[in-house]
Amino acid sequence: MSEVDRAIAKLLDPLSLPAFLEAYWEKEPLHVQRQTPDHYAGLFGLDEVEQYLFTVKPRGNELRLVAMGKPDIIFHEQEEAPPRTVFQAFREGYTLNLNGVHRRWPAVHALVDAVQRQLRCYANGNAYITGPASQGFGTHHDGHDVFVLQTSGRKRWRLYAAQEDFPLEGRKMGTEDWGAPVREVELTAGDLLYLPRGTPHSAVTDDCCSVHLSIGVRPLLMDAVLAELVRTVVSRHAHWRRSVASVRTRGLRQVPCILELAEQLSDEIRGLGPLDPLLETLEAQLMQADEVVGPGPGGYLRSLEHLGALRPDSELETRPGHASVLSRNGDEVSLGFNGGALVAPAFCEPALRYVLEQSRFRIRDLPETLTEEARVTLCRRLVREGLLRVADGAPEDDRRRPAIPPRRTSSGA
Repeated sequence: MSEVDRAIAKLLDPLSLPAFLEAYWEKEPLHVQRQTPDHYAGLFGLDEVEQYLFTVKPRGNELRLVAMGKPDIIFHEQEEAPPRTVFQAFREGYTLNLNGVHRRWPAVHALVDAVQRQLRCYANGNAYITGPASQGFGTHHDGHDVFVLQTSGRKRWRLYAAQEDFPLEGRKMGTEDWGAPVREVELTAGDLLYLPRGTPHSAVTDDCCSVHLSIGVRPLLMDAVLAELVRTVVSRHAHWRRSVASVRTRGLRQVPCILELAEQLSDEIRGLGPLDPLLETLEAQLMQADEVVGPGPGGYLRSLEHLGALRPDSELETRPGHASVLSRNGDEVSLGFNGGALVAPAFCEPALRYVLEQSRFRIRDLPETLTEEARVTLCRRLVREGLLRVADGAPEDDRRRPAIPPRRTSSGA
C-alpha cells in the first residue's frame, strides 16, 4: 500500500474509499466516532498550533481572529500576527482561523496531497482553534465539500437541512432562517465529520479548547467541463465568434432560434472526440500544487550529496508533503510538484506513475519500459529536482559518500 493509500485509509477508517464514495460522497453527512484521541497525533493539535505561530509567523489572510458578535481581527498582507496579540484575542473568546495550513506544514500538506490525488480534485487545509464556551462563526454553508478532523478537545456541531442542492462557491442562500437543526453531533479528538457541499452548520465549544482541521475539497464540476467544451468549439469555429445582432438591426438579420443553436453546438461538441483527454487536462489544472514555504520536508541536501552513488538497487522515496500532478501532452509528459517540474518523453510516463503511486521503491523495480541505465538516470534527475530522496533506513551503501578525487599539487614555477 502506498503512502497516499495509507493516508486515505487512516482518514476514512473504518470505511474504505469505495464505500465512502458510494454511500456518502455528495449525498449526506458522515460522523465517524473513533474513541481514539491520538488518531491524529502529530498532525495539527494544540502543540503544533503554538509551533506554527512561532515558526511560520502567519501574515495577512493566513490568520483571522473571529468571534460571534465581535468584529473580526484582520492583519495586513505583510503584517506578522504577534503571538501575544493572538493569545490575548483567544483568551477573549476569539477563534483562531489559520488559512492554508497545508502550504506551511508538511504533515498537513501530505494529507491534503493524498486527498487531491485520490479524489482528483483541488483540496486545501484550514485550522480552527476555539477556546472554552466560544463560537467563531454563525450558521453558514460552504460551496465545497469538507472533511472535519477533530485533532484536540471537543466541539458540538449542529447541522441543518440544505436549502439548495450542489450550490456553487460563493453563492448566497438569500435567507438566514435555517430552521431547527436536523442533526447534532459532538466531535471528540480522533473523530471525523464529512459535510457535503451546501450543508448548513454551526459549531460551539463547551468547557475545553478545540482544534479541528478542515480539508476543503473542490472537485471538477460539470459547469467547468461544459464551459471548456464551449470555449473549445468557439476557438475552432469562426461562426460562434460573430456579434449578436443589436436591437436596431435584429429585424434585418435572421437570428437562429435557441433549438437550432443547441443542435449545432451539440453536433460540434460531438466532433471534438472523446471526453477523457479534456477531463485529464482540467483535473491536472485543478490539482496544480500550492507551494510549501514553511518548514520543508528535509532530506534534499543529504540526497544531493549521494547523487552520484545511486544504482539500480538503491532505495528512494518521495519527500513528504510534496503534491504532484502528472499530465500527458502529445509526445511529452509533464510532472509538476512543489518546488520543481520535469518534462520528459511520453515513454517515461509508466515509470513516473510508478514513482508517484509507490512512494517508496528500489530503482530496479521501475517498469521495464526504460532500460536499467535510463531508470537510474530518471531517478537521479528526480532527486536533483527535489521530488525524491534517499529512503530513511536504506542500506548504508545507498548513502556512501561519493569518491573524492585526489587533490592536485602544483609544482613551483
